[in-house]
Amino acid sequence: MIPLVWVVSASLRKPGQPPPRTIEWIPDPIAWSNYFRVFDLVPLGTYIGNSLFIVAMAVPLTIVTSSWAGFAMAQMKKSAQRNLVVFSIMLLMVPITALWLTRFVIFRYLGLIDT
Repeated sequence: MIPLVWVVSASLRKPGQPPPRTIEWIPDPIAWSNYFRVFDLVPLGTYIGNSLFIVAMAVPLTIVTSSWAGFAMAQMKKSAQRNLVVFSIMLLMVPITALWLTRFVIFRYLGLIDT
């Protein structure tokens, strides 16, 4: 928690001040305008909106498909369930970096890069 508190404290420092020699837990004066200025420098509102849109689409879709898959697995024979669980564990053992290039090629083909 200490690094997080220190980062928040540093973000409240007045711009242009030299860094303190010791940890300054509460800067003097507190510059709340730093947080509003971020929206002027970077289109942060657009970024937040895009993230909320993706979450609003991905979470319900994941819940629905996972529920359907779980229900389907519950209806199978025990040996088929075991085989699917083993197959799922094997897929989880594939490093995520092995999938990055494939995802990039698919996203580029769909025109989703830099949008």
